[in-house]
Amino acid sequence: MKDGVPDVWPELLSEGGIKLPDADYLRQVQVLCKRYGTLFVLDEVQTGMFRTGKFLAAQHFDVQPDVVILAKALSGGLVPVAAVLMTDEVNEGVYSSLKRAIVHTSTCPTTRFHRRS
Repeated sequence: MKDGVPDVWPELLSEGGIKLPDADYLRQVQVLCKRYGTLFVLDEVQTGMFRTGKFLAAQHFDVQPDVVILAKALSGGLVPVAAVLMTDEVNEGVYSSLKRAIVHTSTCPTTRFHRRS
C-alpha cells in the first residue's frame, strides 16, 4: 500500500506465463491487510468466472477478498464490461446513504462535448 491506496495483485499472471504464488501467500497477504486496516483487493479480470475451474481463482487459495475486480469473461470478450464485487462492509462504507448512492454514477462527464440522452 502506498499513500493509503491498496496495491492490487492478480493471483495468476498470464501475459508472462502462469505463475502460481506459494500456497499460503495470499492468506498471509489477507492477514496483513486485516492487521493494517487496508482492503484486500484481488484482480480477477483474467482469472475470474470459472477460468481456473472455480468461480474465482481466489477460492483455490481459501481467501475472502474485500473487493474483487472482474471483466473479460462477463461478456466472453465481446463487449467491454466489468464488475466490482465487494463485501457488505465495503458496500456500506461506499454507499451508506442516499447521498452517497450516486458517488459513482458515470465515467462520462456531462460537458458541451458530450451528448445528453
